Amino acid sequence: MVRRRAEPSFAELAKRRPDFVSPHFGLVVVMRAADAAPAATRNARAPLGLAVPKRLLPRAVDRNACKRVAREAWRLAPWAAERRPAIALIKLRRAEPQWKTTPARALKRAWRAELDELLLRIAMQRPSPGRPPASA
Repeated sequence: MVRRRAEPSFAELAKRRPDFVSPHFGLVVVMRAADAAPAATRNARAPLGLAVPKRLLPRAVDRNACKRVAREAWRLAPWAAERRPAIALIKLRRAEPQWKTTPARALKRAWRAELDELLLRIAMQRPSPGRPPASA
């Protein structure tokens, strides 16, 4: 009998360093073992946490827009069945001063492009043979 580890909570993920970074976002991810999950749960969506601090985006409208864009990018990410994360957290790490004057449409496009590139990097990453999945 194989004992399965419990997935970490979002609070534990928030304390970890990002596994993947872009200029403004960080992604902390816990990959699931390929043989640990039954076929039914492999197709299930991975839980996604979002951390958009008020000090980086003071207006709630902007924070909510950023979260909406991140959820949509996550939902449409090109996951292979064996590369689907068990749980993940996207953090806004840095804001730009010109975001205050940038039109919302252009800002959302910029966020989406950056998140798509970040998620594509994790989707295309190959596990190294000597390294177990990042689950702890």
